[in-house]
Amino acid sequence: MAISKTIMIVIAAVAVLAVCVACVLIVNNHGNSGNDDGGDDDVIDFTLTDAVGREVNFKSYPTRALCTSAMEVESLIYMGLGDKVAAINGDDTNYREYSDDITGVKSYGKGTIKNMSSLMTAVENGTVKLLDPTWRQTAETLANNYQEGDLIIFGYTSYEKSSIGSQLDALGLRYFVCPYATSVQGVYDDIEVLGKIFGEETTATKIVDNCKEVISKVKALVSNYSAPSYAITMSKYAYGGGYILGAIAEELGSKNAFGITANYAQISAEDVIQGNPGAVLEASWGRQGEAVISNTDPLMADLDFAKFDRYYTLSTNLSYKYGPSYRALTSTSPHLVETYLMITLVLYGDQLGIEVPNHVFTDDYQTYLQKIVDKF
Repeated sequence: MAISKTIMIVIAAVAVLAVCVACVLIVNNHGNSGNDDGGDDDVIDFTLTDAVGREVNFKSYPTRALCTSAMEVESLIYMGLGDKVAAINGDDTNYREYSDDITGVKSYGKGTIKNMSSLMTAVENGTVKLLDPTWRQTAETLANNYQEGDLIIFGYTSYEKSSIGSQLDALGLRYFVCPYATSVQGVYDDIEVLGKIFGEETTATKIVDNCKEVISKVKALVSNYSAPSYAITMSKYAYGGGYILGAIAEELGSKNAFGITANYAQISAEDVIQGNPGAVLEASWGRQGEAVISNTDPLMADLDFAKFDRYYTLSTNLSYKYGPSYRALTSTSPHLVETYLMITLVLYGDQLGIEVPNHVFTDDYQTYLQKIVDKF
């Protein structure tokens, strides 16, 4: 009888142990969302195709990553993955120019690196290393810093212009090339693939849904207004619907004044007069003296953008190369929402009753973007 009782106790203990082991396996194989720590403790197995057609297999979440583009870094920080950033592109002044918060978008930033300011502190104290400039990455620098992490995250343009893929392959370094977002959906895809790679799919989806909600409300807000034709320019170049700035303007109901459907094209004063844009955003960050379109040119005084006072520019203080308003305008990250809001002001500011002083987006640009959000 005593022996039987002992056997039953042993069997019960084994059963409890089996349940505990099963629970551990379930936790370790979750492979989807809500991953807080990442690293080799997570047992996963999935393959993603990157922007250049390479199939990259993941059997563990990256412990830390070397990032060559500010866009992906900002997305990671907003997902609460700032401490996974081991190194950033060497033209680090880019990061000083980003605002810590994005109008209308909730940040899930946490840990030591929870925003762009704390990222720069980490660079200064050596916790985060500096790589080569964005478009001039070298295999040597990436290899020398690879011990800081176990994955290289490339922005598409950074990878394309650096042309070092074959060298990285020869060195056996794991890397993933993120897509070049030319549309709003492309930005969403970029955020979500980063969430997949790092096991934060749920958070990535929350951010994407947040962006979609704000953009949907913006569209509803201007749906009864008439959109002027647009010219979004940088010096002597104008962006078309093949670039995200033009794509957003067209989502908002506008049409390119020059009929440009590609990324951008060079324009002349004659093109401007013939195209007669109804609204202009000159994005040359304070270099408007080089711009083809001007609201002070007497030859353009009768064009719609001048008559209806829809000529906007960017400006900044001299401590920046470009500035926060420029970064907000050109960032394919959750900053997409601010790009959307800024272009909305250019196209519909007069109809919404929102006045930007002198029509210049300075470092306090978020004050005016918030006025659109306040109308929801």
